[in-house]
Amino acid sequence: MASFRHSVAIWLALAVASLLAIGFFAYSQIERTVALALVAIHFAGIQVGAELKRRRRAETARQDTLASVEQQVLDRTEALSRAMGDIKVSEQQFRLIAELSPVHLFRATADGEAIFLSPGLLAVSGLSAATARGFGWMEAVHPDDRGRLLTGWHEALQSQVIFQAEFRFRTVIGEFRWYRARVVPDRDESGTIVGWVGAAVDLHELHLERAEEARGAAEEASRLKDEFLATASHELRTPLNAIVGWIHVLQSGALPDDEQRKHAVDAIDRNAKIQTRLIEDLLDVSRMIQGRLSLTVAPLDLRAVVAAALDTVKPAAAAKQITLEVDKDPQPLTVIGDQHRLQQIAFNLLANAVKYTPKGGTIDVRVDRTGSRATLRVKDSGEGIDSAFLPYVFEPFRQGALTTMRSGLGLGLAIVRRLVDLHGGRLTASSDGVGAGAEFVVSLSLA
Repeated sequence: MASFRHSVAIWLALAVASLLAIGFFAYSQIERTVALALVAIHFAGIQVGAELKRRRRAETARQDTLASVEQQVLDRTEALSRAMGDIKVSEQQFRLIAELSPVHLFRATADGEAIFLSPGLLAVSGLSAATARGFGWMEAVHPDDRGRLLTGWHEALQSQVIFQAEFRFRTVIGEFRWYRARVVPDRDESGTIVGWVGAAVDLHELHLERAEEARGAAEEASRLKDEFLATASHELRTPLNAIVGWIHVLQSGALPDDEQRKHAVDAIDRNAKIQTRLIEDLLDVSRMIQGRLSLTVAPLDLRAVVAAALDTVKPAAAAKQITLEVDKDPQPLTVIGDQHRLQQIAFNLLANAVKYTPKGGTIDVRVDRTGSRATLRVKDSGEGIDSAFLPYVFEPFRQGALTTMRSGLGLGLAIVRRLVDLHGGRLTASSDGVGAGAEFVVSLSLA
């Protein structure tokens, strides 16, 4: 019995121990599970917090973006409203300007049909806006100008270039007045023509003034031509009369003395040379007018050319006791030119100076180098040039109003100017007025 009780006690102890062990193990498992659950909850909380923060930031950014878009829409709306207001004001100003401006404005489609004509143009012409649209405005153009104007307008449309023309336009009272129109293409950003914009201005008075000026110029040209023909007739006849007269004297045998016969021959030779030079001047002017005057160019010494021309005029200068002051620089000054024509330039300038310099006067001749150019200066102490005549001194058939009569055709300086131009040079004339002498300067490029 005691042994049985002992066994039961041991069995109960073992059972209690097992239960305690099982309980402890179970508790440990629960505690671990709870701990893992707490860790999982912790990390989940972190993730949820991060997600909440991200969502809050995203919401804030979205709100900012919405606010920015709303502000931009508001700004654009206000800007558009202002622009519309400016456009309305600009349109009103344009219409006011178009109504008040003496310049008549118009606009056409890309095909050239008028879609707008300023009220001023309609009022002047008496056309209605409906009648003037398209090509209706051509009804007011003078019949003699209509075909030319329409042809030019169509050519401008096809070529897409600026169009301008002068034409006569009928006014409301039936009078035709001269107008000048200028039309330019209106292009979009791609360069395509979307229309044409133009303006027309009344230049009737100016046109009449120009016609009067042209008439005056024609009358002046006719007067100069008549004067030139009279002068040319006289100048050509004078040496010819001398030649014929001395020939008759020689043929008659009235000069038995050799010295007298030599004098007669010298007079004939001198007048023949004068006649030859006059004819050469006329032929040169004719060639210039026809564009047939040519050069045979080569490198040459300008100082030598001028020296040869000086030798030709020295007798005439000596006859009037004129002092020729010439620079003595022996250094060559090389230019590219036609020797005969350059000598003609120098001779004409020197002969002109001798002609207009009084007895006992002075002529200063200088050939210098100025930078990369060679210059010929001929300065005299002669009668000078009136300031009113100076702009015309190189024009043909003109001679200044001088105190004494001079021979010549008035072609020498005109020939000089043309020859200098052909050499690519420059020619100037200056004078302090009548009685103060004159200076002519020729500038040529160095070779």
